[in-house]
Amino acid sequence: MPFFAPGWPAAVVSVLAASALGQGTNFPPDTLGLENGLIEIDTPNLSARIVRDAQVLASLRVAGESFDFLPFDYLDRRNRDGQYHWGDITYRYREEGSTAWIDGDSAKKRQPVESLSPGDALAASGLGPTLPSSPLNITREWLEVDGDLGLRFTIVNTGDATLELGSLGFPAEFNSIFTHREPLEMQKSCSLSDPYIGLDAGQIRVTPVNPVRGSRAALVVTPLGGTSTPLEAYRNLVEPSFQDTGYGSQTFEGLYEWQVLSRAWAEKEWAAAEQGPWNNPSSRALESGEALQFGVRFTVATGGVRGFDDAVRKTGTPTALGIPGYLLARDLPGQLFINASSAISSFSSEPAGALSVAENNNGGCTVTPSSAESTWGRVRLTVKYADGKVQTIHDFITKPTSEALADMGRFLFNDAWFTDESDPFNRTPSVMTYDYEAGAIVEQDSRAWVAGLSDEGGTGAYVAAAMKQVLQPDAEEVAKLDEFVNKVVWGQIQLEDYSLEH
Repeated sequence: MPFFAPGWPAAVVSVLAASALGQGTNFPPDTLGLENGLIEIDTPNLSARIVRDAQVLASLRVAGESFDFLPFDYLDRRNRDGQYHWGDITYRYREEGSTAWIDGDSAKKRQPVESLSPGDALAASGLGPTLPSSPLNITREWLEVDGDLGLRFTIVNTGDATLELGSLGFPAEFNSIFTHREPLEMQKSCSLSDPYIGLDAGQIRVTPVNPVRGSRAALVVTPLGGTSTPLEAYRNLVEPSFQDTGYGSQTFEGLYEWQVLSRAWAEKEWAAAEQGPWNNPSSRALESGEALQFGVRFTVATGGVRGFDDAVRKTGTPTALGIPGYLLARDLPGQLFINASSAISSFSSEPAGALSVAENNNGGCTVTPSSAESTWGRVRLTVKYADGKVQTIHDFITKPTSEALADMGRFLFNDAWFTDESDPFNRTPSVMTYDYEAGAIVEQDSRAWVAGLSDEGGTGAYVAAAMKQVLQPDAEEVAKLDEFVNKVVWGQIQLEDYSLEH
C-alpha cells in the first residue's frame, strides 16, 4: 500500500494513489460507449456480451461458468481508440492498377456503429460510421452456430472499379493481461492462447492459465463454416500503451489478429524479413457490386486442453498431429496423423522435394525429409482436400542427428564455455546462455534468469550439454562438464545439504 503523509489534500492523495496503481488521470476518453451498456448474446454453449455502441465482444464465458476468456474486468481500461477487441476489423485495399494500399481500421477512431435488424443473427451492425469513407460497405453479425458463437463479416464493393483486398484481419483479444494482478488473481482470471497458422485448418487454442489439471473448459477459434477464412498470418497488433495495462510489456505482451489476407503487409512492412511469412501471402479481387463473407467460430473444448482436437473436428476443421513433432532430422522420418471430414487429394512441399509423404498401415503417413545436404530449415507441407480446403503444416529440417549433436557439443563447450576467473558471481567455468546476434556469452542481463545459472533461462545450455554426453560422449567435453559440476554446481549452485545458494 502506498504511503501518504497525514494532512495531504484529498485530491493529491487521489492522484498519487492512482499513479501508484498505474492508473493515471489523463487517459483518453471512453470511445467504446460503456456508459450505454452491454447486450447479452448468449448461445447454448457460451455466454457472451457485446458493447451496445461498438458491438464488439466484451465478455465470453462457457455457459454456466464464471471464468471469462476476455479481459472483461479490465474493460474500462481498454475502452479507448486504438485498443482492439473481437469484432473489430482491419483491412487494406487498392483499386485495380494502383500500387498504393489504403488502410481501414474500426478501432482507430471509434464512432457508434449502425445497429441493423439482426434477422436470424443475434446482433448485426453496419460499420460505416467507425470506418474511413471508402467503396467498401462492411456489416458484422454475431451468430449462433450449432450452439457455438459465430462472428461473420460481409464486405461489399459499392464502387465502380474492381478492388484488390490485400489485407484483412480480425483482432483476437484474450485475457493475457497480467499487469497489476497478484499471482493468485492472475491464475484465476487470465488465459493463454496459441495459434496454428494452417490456412483452412488454422485455429487459436485458448486455455485458462490455471487449467485445474486439464479439467477446466477451454476455447478454440476456427474458420466459420460457409466462408473461406484461412488463418494465413498472425500479425502483432500495435496499440497505444497506458500505465493501467502496460501493453507491450512483460506483463502484457500484446495482441494479434487473425489475418485472412496478408499480401499488403508482405509487400511493405515484411518485405525486408530474412525469411518470408509462414504461408504465401495472398489477396482477393472484389469486383464492383460483389460481396464476400468471412468469419470465425468460437467453440468450447469441454474436456479442457485434452479436448481441443475433438472440439476442432466438431467444426469440420481438419487436425494434424506430427510425431515426434515438427522438427525433423534428415535421417529420422516422422509420422503424421491427419483427421479430416474430406479425403486428401494431394501433398506437396516447399521447397519442392524437401519432404516426401507416404501412407502407412497404421492410419497415418510417414514424412521423410530429403537426404540432400541443401535440405535444411523451414519447410512447408501443403495438404489439399477433396472439398477444396487447404492445410499447411510447418516443419523445420535439421542435419542428421549425429551431426547436429556433434555441432551442439562443439558450440556449447567452446563458444558458450565461460572461463572468466574474475567473474564476481563465481560462474567459471560453465556453459552459459549465448546471444547469437551479438556473437557473445550473455554475462549481464536485466532478466537475471537469463544470465544466471538457475531457472530455465540459465540452465538450458548446460542441461543440453549434459544430455549430449549421454547420447554422444566426447572425452574432452566430458572433462569440461566434470570441471563445471565440481567447481560450480557443487559449492556455488548446490550446497552440500542440497539447498541452493542465494
